[in-house]
Amino acid sequence: MKEEWQISEEIGALKHRLAALNCVLKPLAEDRVLKWGRQWGVTLPPSYRRFITEVADGLSMPRATVVPLEQAMATPRGNSWIPSQLPPDFLQKPFLPENDYNPDFAEEPKETAWQISDEDYALWWLQQLHGTMIICDHGNDLSTFLIV
Repeated sequence: MKEEWQISEEIGALKHRLAALNCVLKPLAEDRVLKWGRQWGVTLPPSYRRFITEVADGLSMPRATVVPLEQAMATPRGNSWIPSQLPPDFLQKPFLPENDYNPDFAEEPKETAWQISDEDYALWWLQQLHGTMIICDHGNDLSTFLIV
């Protein structure tokens, strides 16, 4: 496990590299993270929490967009959920797959995800991908999820 000083140095180097790419770095206040966690009933993993409170909450880069915490509860196609639309334990329920997982090639739905309507995909996502939140949008319906 890394020492605190090593992590701090890595965060400093990351900030420097992102600034060199002209990325706007806007960290999120700790109280906002705590409020979000209470709303969803979870504690975010320390590494992700540290990234959004020390580096940036949301970030636009040439090939990807780091999703702001307030927008993390959305389907990969951009359908934002509001808390009243999600079961209160959505993030608390465990993510079921144990191995690498690509929802575009999951057994359900039978078609690949890009072949079904946005509404059907959103409903499928709600049923199959609990315990996850989107942290990065790579474009072309490609996303990176964080398993909470």
